[in-house]
Amino acid sequence: MTPDLFESTPAPAGEAARPAAATPLAACEPAREVDRTSIAYFAKLQGDYYAAAAKSAEAYHAKMAKARSEAQEGIDRAVAHAERDVPGWSDVAYEFIRLHAMQNRGKRFTGYEIVQAALAYGVPKPPTDKAFGGPLQRAARAQVLRKVGGVPDPNPERHGSMVPLWEAA
Repeated sequence: MTPDLFESTPAPAGEAARPAAATPLAACEPAREVDRTSIAYFAKLQGDYYAAAAKSAEAYHAKMAKARSEAQEGIDRAVAHAERDVPGWSDVAYEFIRLHAMQNRGKRFTGYEIVQAALAYGVPKPPTDKAFGGPLQRAARAQVLRKVGGVPDPNPERHGSMVPLWEAA
């Protein structure tokens, strides 16, 4: 009969009884070595790898969704601020982008270049240039502009960070 692991092991004469954790594994069953050449072993490794990768991908996608949401909130706040200062500002900015795209069909430009053209044309300057993000997104959804890639931002204050390259549709 094998010893019960949940009971203490009887002690030799003159010693106190030992708890089950002190019972050596060899007394219960022989230790097995892991066969690192078996298909089952590699399948387990692969399963562990894919589980870790899936968890990492989920974390990445959650982080990116949060970043997009926060960026959109920032654009919405900037547009709302511009609208408080100049009611109807976003409609004026969108209309400029639409007309600019019609006049420059097939040409490519960045958001910074569109903002500079709008300000030169006389579109009221919003409190922050970030407010142009709303009308640019609206133009992209209306297929007035089409994103064709990314380029370093020509805005000297952005230090060459990557921004969308737009093509007038």
